[in-house]
Amino acid sequence: MLLQNIKEKCKEENLTLSELERKAGIPERSIYRWDELSPSFDKVVKVAAALNCSVEELVGVKTA
Repeated sequence: MLLQNIKEKCKEENLTLSELERKAGIPERSIYRWDELSPSFDKVVKVAAALNCSVEELVGVKTA
C-alpha cells in the first residue's frame, strides 16, 4: 500500500521514483524495495516532505 500511494503521489507531481529518491536524499532504488521491506520512519518522513504531503497520507491513514 505504501509503495502504491507513493507511486500515485509521484504521478500527481510528475516525478519518477528515482527523481523522488534524489529529492528526498535517500539511496537509489530504496523505494522499490518498500513492498518487501519496511522502510525506516525517517525515510518515510523524507519522502512525504519531498512530495509535499503528510506521512499519514502516504501510509493511507484517514484523519478526521
